[in-house]
Order: sequence, then C-alpha cells, then structure tokens
Amino acid sequence: MAAVDELGYQVNLTARHLRAGRTDTIAFIAPSFHDYFGELADKLALPIEAEGATSCSHARARCPRRRWRR
Repeated sequence: MAAVDELGYQVNLTARHLRAGRTDTIAFIAPSFHDYFGELADKLALPIEAEGATSCSHARARCPRRRWRR
C-alpha cells in the first residue's frame, strides 16, 4: 500500500472491465432520437445509471442502399 500511495496509482477502469469480461454498459441504438425514441432513451438512462451501469445512446439513420447483417 505504501508503493501504491508513493506512485500515485489509480485504478484503470478500462483494464478492470477487460479483465472481468464485462463493461457494465448498456447501449440503446435507434433510427433517430426525435419524439418517442428520445423520450425512451431519457427514461431508460436514469434507472440504468442509478444501478451503477453506463448508458450509451446512438441514433442511426437508415440508408436505403445498405443492408445490415444480423
């Protein structure tokens, strides 16, 4: 513990998540965040973050020339 204090060690959360095999992140991907999806993302973020997880929202516009694989 003396070496930890002396060197100013800080926990690297990215490394910890990598080692644990989980990130505690929940992603919400929607076509847009206007109206319904925006309200839903806001309502989901509060309880997710209250549990100590991280929420991430992303809007993805649809592209008619591109097909998405499952």
